[in-house]
Amino acid sequence: MIIDNNLKKLLARTMSAIESVDLTMEESAIAILDKNSRTNSEAVAKVEKQLIAIGRQLREEETDEGEKVADAVLNDDTTAAEALAPSIETLRERRNSLIKGRLELMRRNSQIARKKRQLQVSADTKIQVTLDPLVEELEKRQKAAANEIADIHAGISAISLCSNGHISARHRGQLSLEGLMGQLKLLPGERYINIPDEIAKALDVLKNKGPLARPLRTNQIGRW
Repeated sequence: MIIDNNLKKLLARTMSAIESVDLTMEESAIAILDKNSRTNSEAVAKVEKQLIAIGRQLREEETDEGEKVADAVLNDDTTAAEALAPSIETLRERRNSLIKGRLELMRRNSQIARKKRQLQVSADTKIQVTLDPLVEELEKRQKAAANEIADIHAGISAISLCSNGHISARHRGQLSLEGLMGQLKLLPGERYINIPDEIAKALDVLKNKGPLARPLRTNQIGRW
């Protein structure tokens, strides 16, 4: 790409605009959110350790429950038998409360992640605004370059027809145009391309070279 004086000036203005962008608000907010997220994650880890411990305790209690109840009944200790079930139920209630707490902590972290994405979008938007003029200029040059490629391909294709050769060069041009012409591409998907006047004029000399020559008989070339 040729960096001319106009583009150099535009690049300098773009750099200055980027330097003036203030992202301190987004950075500060994200720092606070990250701290809260770490706190929540640490709490989730603690809850999971407690859930593992309670799960282990419950398995032990439930395994021994049958034997303990049977022994208590055989010994006519009704109070002891009735007391076993509430202790297990207490553990289950504690486990359910911990599960709910873990879900709430995870929900809060999801909210934090969503807020961080919004702040990132805010920062991206500020930067994008400074780059808009540069992108607009580069797109303009990109389209001009695409038009030039199309003109060059039309010229090579015309030469190929007149010489019955240079097939590889023409084919390479066709392949390049496939990515440039069509819907949502740089150039409209025209079926025919105009042959540049200067090339057509140069090939027009073939009209004077007798019946074996292949003079140009059209001012347009098919894309394919």
